[in-house]
Amino acid sequence: MLVVNESSDSDIVVVKMSGVVTAAEIDVALPQIERIFEERERLRFYVELIGLESHALLAAWREATFFLRHRGKIERAAFIVSSPGERAVGWVGELFMGGESREFSRGEEALALAWLKADASRA
Repeated sequence: MLVVNESSDSDIVVVKMSGVVTAAEIDVALPQIERIFEERERLRFYVELIGLESHALLAAWREATFFLRHRGKIERAAFIVSSPGERAVGWVGELFMGGESREFSRGEEALALAWLKADASRA
């Protein structure tokens, strides 16, 4: 499952992945994120990977190439993980997304959001 949520009053985009992420879900989510990129100069991502079982290879490739195109527009990314497999997916995501990134454990969601909201010059 893949869910993308945006806040009209901030530059934070919330992406939650769990279970199996399919190419069809990526095909729906990427245009939504593209629109958000068009509306805002720079974005920060809160990426929750809790319960992620698998990521279709084609979906992963589409997602990776998409984020490579937008690397300069991603200011920060916080990855919420709880297992070694989720950590690996988060690490790969960090490589493609660019910007400053940090990994947070399950239970540290509020800390991750506080870090995303903090002024980058003071972090």
